[in-house]
Amino acid sequence: MDELKNTHYDAFISYRHSELDSFVAENLHRRLENFKLPKSVRSKIKDGKTSIERVFRDVDELPLSDNLSEPITNALANSDYLITLCTPRYPQSRWCLKEIETFLQTHPRDHILVVLAEGEPVDSFPELLTYEQIEVKDENGNVHFERKAIEPLAADTRGENKKEILKAMDIAVIKLCAAMFGLNYDDLKQRHREQKMRRMMTVFGIIGAFMFCFAAVVTGMLIKISRQNSIISSQYSQLSDKYADTIADKAEDLLGHGRRKDAVYALRSVLPDDPSVGYNANALCMLYKAMGIYEDSNAYSLGATYDMGSEVYDYCVSDNGRYILINDLYSLRLFDISGELIREFPGESNNFFAEGIICGNNGVVHTCEDELRFYFIDEDRDVTIAESGEIYYLYEVGPDTVIVYNGNELIAVSGSGDIIYTIDTSELFGCDDLAMDDLSSGDGYFACSLTDYSDRYLLIADITSGEVTDVIDVASDYNVSVCISDEYLYYSLTESADGSGLDKVTLHAIRLPGGRELFSVKIDRGIINDLWVSGGYIYAYTGSGLTILEARTGKEITTYGVDGEIQYGIDVSDQMIFLCDTGTIYGTLGDMCYEMGSSLFIGDHTGRISRMIFKNISYYVQFERADYICAYHPAVTLDGDGIIDPDFDDLYGEDATFDLQEDDGFDSLLLDQAVYSHDGKYIVASFSNHTVRIFDADTYECVSSYDMDEYVVSLKYSDVTESYILNCEDMSFVLNEDLDIICEMGITGGEDDGRLIVSNRFGEFRSVEWVDYEKLMAMADEYLGDYVPRESIREKYGLQ
Repeated sequence: MDELKNTHYDAFISYRHSELDSFVAENLHRRLENFKLPKSVRSKIKDGKTSIERVFRDVDELPLSDNLSEPITNALANSDYLITLCTPRYPQSRWCLKEIETFLQTHPRDHILVVLAEGEPVDSFPELLTYEQIEVKDENGNVHFERKAIEPLAADTRGENKKEILKAMDIAVIKLCAAMFGLNYDDLKQRHREQKMRRMMTVFGIIGAFMFCFAAVVTGMLIKISRQNSIISSQYSQLSDKYADTIADKAEDLLGHGRRKDAVYALRSVLPDDPSVGYNANALCMLYKAMGIYEDSNAYSLGATYDMGSEVYDYCVSDNGRYILINDLYSLRLFDISGELIREFPGESNNFFAEGIICGNNGVVHTCEDELRFYFIDEDRDVTIAESGEIYYLYEVGPDTVIVYNGNELIAVSGSGDIIYTIDTSELFGCDDLAMDDLSSGDGYFACSLTDYSDRYLLIADITSGEVTDVIDVASDYNVSVCISDEYLYYSLTESADGSGLDKVTLHAIRLPGGRELFSVKIDRGIINDLWVSGGYIYAYTGSGLTILEARTGKEITTYGVDGEIQYGIDVSDQMIFLCDTGTIYGTLGDMCYEMGSSLFIGDHTGRISRMIFKNISYYVQFERADYICAYHPAVTLDGDGIIDPDFDDLYGEDATFDLQEDDGFDSLLLDQAVYSHDGKYIVASFSNHTVRIFDADTYECVSSYDMDEYVVSLKYSDVTESYILNCEDMSFVLNEDLDIICEMGITGGEDDGRLIVSNRFGEFRSVEWVDYEKLMAMADEYLGDYVPRESIREKYGLQ
């Protein structure tokens, strides 16, 4: 903090942290710091300053601190001007208004500059900026103060979309800089025009001089220049192609991190509208994948991405899958399933962090400093329901009930925003601020383990009425894990090691309600860190790995070692999915456990998954240290018209035999399979070194090569794609006129009235439309709209 205390700033940008406001703030910040005064007006500046050197924006300048107000107050005091980005949301922020008030304590009012970013002035300008207090003497000489209406100096960046906003920002920057340098706006604007005109005249002068000299040289130089231009054009084409290859790799990485829209944006930036001018085949092939044109898999498919401002701390999804609420500690954002932001709940101040959870399918229980509030999604209405103090835990215990725990009370909130009941744990157990080890719910009950770190208790209550049915004083020296399943409560107890050096761990099961014990068994695998019950089996994560037991007897079946520590367990239709801190995913089939690898989701995941939620048949995934969540939806099957019997003559090509010369770099011993193309022009061959090559059938010259582990079946020219299609055992590849792969799909079995016959993962052949280059570009443009990736994404991946 000390290093920023005395830092001088030319301006301080004050804005709300919502999507549009942040977009304007980021771009305005960058343009101000890149602004240079024209030389013709520099003499008018008394201090000799020629540029905006430093602008404060809290995203870039605010260090980690326990007291958020101190660095902001210092920055306001050390800034020459305050720039307020006004939208209808701005006057609603007490922190933005506080910034204005703090600035006015040390600066004159005319050093506040206003940027109208959205809405009308009457809705967007804070009242504080629309008047000033003036001193007035009455006829008796008495002094009093009156309000005088004023019109603040405002620049306008409003636009229908982001492109129009950026265009309007050019004029806004000149207006702001004119005020900050004490210059006349029209004069500065005219100087900029003159500066541009001089640059153009200089360029035209150079071109004219060059043309004069060019005309003077001998005709022979024309040939030399032509050759040089050809070389330069070729080199430029090669560089452009390499750049497009790089973008294709980056797009694959973006897909691997769950960012489909950014991947499409990246690919579209290097693919021209007109394919006749040339394009990169790798980028085109990746765009087909990113758009999911011929996607067909039993894995989960990438859907929307939900962006936050900083690393995600927690998130939850409504039971109907319509909404997702994400918490980064400083704010809560509510999205609909498509990725549209519905509501941003303001971050907390002082020692209060943002907390929230979706309640039912149409409400959000959230904190606002020391208040517990309920937000009605459909009505866009927020009401206070209790004075809660600091919230420790929020749990969904039923489809329409949330339990809020503040250390002293368990507060049950319904989906209609009503408090159903309160359980006073401080009175029940005779101590305050009990910590909660674990909570589980099911079969109409919830159970939680509470501790003051010397004693531990189990509390079991009816979800509907709040009646406490059982209170158990448990003798355990470590956290107690609990799980309710099929009308039984399972919980673990641990006694510290005695002279033997081994902790005594027991697993218990009792009937609900009543507490009749089903079994109590000793676990020799170490402390139980977490506990799940599904499909008639108990899954206990211990120091030795994942221990599986029978749910009705507690009999141990086996223990599996896992890679890392299990962080989350998800019950998916009586099958458990476990996620380790290493990113490894395990699945279960009864008493069997297996590593799922990347088979759960479509695509190669370059990002390590750190958390998953399964809700309403979809997964919601957070990658390690990511500031966003992405959705993965159930498997998609290639859609098409009817089930068609393919022409199997089209599926298989005639076997080919030919001699491979070792001096051509081919080892005949590596040849697995070779077939003629249907027109006899080519031979396509699979090799055991994971390559497929196409040869000229007459000369045996290799004309194309692919790194792939596929067994070739046929190569046939298609009138639908107007190119060759390479069929392999598991999939097909559409080639372009240069025999580069441009699209991957299921096995093709001929053509049907201008459409392709393609197989899906069930082995069914369907008639599907071929999406050509121009249509693919149009689909990508419609999907993107005016979307522009966040600045951090553009910088990280080098996107324009």
